[in-house]
Amino acid sequence: MIWEANPTTARENLAEAILALCASAGVLENGDLRHLAAGVACRAEELAVPPAGRGPLSRLTARALGSMGQPQAARRVLVMGSGLARSDRWLAARPGPSWTLDLPRLLRRESDLLELALFPGLAAILDALAVLWDASSGSGQLGLRGSGAAARLILGPASGRDRRLAFRRELREFCDDRLRTLGSGRGWSRRPDIRFTDPETL
Repeated sequence: MIWEANPTTARENLAEAILALCASAGVLENGDLRHLAAGVACRAEELAVPPAGRGPLSRLTARALGSMGQPQAARRVLVMGSGLARSDRWLAARPGPSWTLDLPRLLRRESDLLELALFPGLAAILDALAVLWDASSGSGQLGLRGSGAAARLILGPASGRDRRLAFRRELREFCDDRLRTLGSGRGWSRRPDIRFTDPETL
C-alpha cells in the first residue's frame, strides 16, 4: 500500500512554522495572525515550500504582513528569516534582549557600492528591531558579527589594519547614534550595548 502525506497536517505544519517565525520577530499572535499564517501556508504549500524553508516562508509572510499595514513587522520577519539577525545569549554586561547582526550576509550582493548598501541596510534593520528592546526600555545588547570580513569586502583584501580598525569604529559609532535616536523617540532609559561578537584578525 502507498501512503500519501496528509495535506491538512502538512499545511498545519507550515502554519506553525510561520507562527514561530513571527514570534521570533516579535509579532504578537492573535486571531488575525493565525488567519494570515493559514493563508500563507496554503500559498507555501502550492509552491512546495517545506516548513524548514525559512527564507521562502519569511518572504511570503513578510509580503502578507506588509499588505496588512505592518511594514516594520514585515521587515523583522525578513531579517530573521534571512539570517541577518538572530537572538543571542552570549555573555552580557546587563540583562535584556541580545541580538546579533551578520554583517557579511548583509553585504552578499553584487555591487561596487557596498559601503552605500551597508549603512542604509543597518539603519533599516535597527529601525525594525527597535521594538524588541522596548520592554526592557533599551537595556540589552547588539552584537556585530563578521566586522573583519565586512571591512575586507568594502575596503579590499589589501587594505591596511589601521583602515580596517577605523572602519570598525565607524560601524560602532553609526549603530550607537542610530540606537540613541531610536531610544529618544521611544522613551528608552538606556540603549543596547554594542559588541563585536567574534574575535577577528583585522
